[in-house]
Formats: sequence, structure tokens, C-alpha cells
Amino acid sequence: MLILLARNLPPQLIQMIEEIEADGVFMEGVCDGDVSVTLRAKLWCAVWTNFRANYEEELTEGRKRRLAMAAKSVQAGPRRNRGAAAAHEVEDGSPP
Repeated sequence: MLILLARNLPPQLIQMIEEIEADGVFMEGVCDGDVSVTLRAKLWCAVWTNFRANYEEELTEGRKRRLAMAAKSVQAGPRRNRGAAAAHEVEDGSPP
């Protein structure tokens, strides 16, 4: 099964990715004869597996920051759009 992954990236980054893909799909570890997975999918797996292995500590720190920020936003409660709430009260006299 394949799932489309779409991202909005700068043109220079897309060009770099496409150049790496053009050569990377012919690397020995990627071009292994297994046709059950596309060459690009194998290359992306290799790239992200390597990234995770090389940046394990930084990823752990990033995860801690992300979870701390998420916990902070839950504690703060949902933000309300004060302008919209005021307009709602004026419009029909009911609280937002």
C-alpha cells in the first residue's frame, strides 16, 4: 500500500531532492532487485532511517520540547477570538 505525502517546499529544495533521487535510486542498497517496493520508497526509507540514526539525541530533545509545548497549550485552555466574541454579543445579545 502506498500513501501520498505532500509538502509545500521551496523550489530549490525540490530540485535538490530530485537530483538526489535521480542518483540515489541506483545506489547498491536501494537498487536491490526487490520490486515489491518502489526505488524511490526504498531511497526515502534509507534517507529517513539514516537521519533518525544520526540525529537521535536531537530528535529526543525536539520530542521533549514538542510535548512540553503541547502540555502548556492544554493547560492554558483554548484561545478565544475576542473580536469575534464581542461581535457575536453585539449581534444578538447572547454570550459567545
